[in-house]
Amino acid sequence: MPKPLKPPAEEAEGACACGAVRVAIGVPARWAFHDHSAASRRAQGCAYVTYTASYRSRFRWLEGQDLVTRHEHEGTTRGFCSRCGTPIFMERKRRRP
Repeated sequence: MPKPLKPPAEEAEGACACGAVRVAIGVPARWAFHDHSAASRRAQGCAYVTYTASYRSRFRWLEGQDLVTRHEHEGTTRGFCSRCGTPIFMERKRRRP
């Protein structure tokens, strides 16, 4: 049986607009950037999206994981709060060389 992951020394927490879904990632984040692409603008309904990346091992659900609705398209999965619609995560399948 694998050992449970212990959280990093420091974490940043986030939540959806209604507070039903809460997550935490270890900091510092892997990277962060502002995406102005048409696909991100359509998905989020705004001029740009700020993405913050985390390794899966440094991501954890604090509350409401069962309230997340997933949408899969062309190898990308996006998760949204099913109550308020706030985007929670975007995950791409690993690329194989």
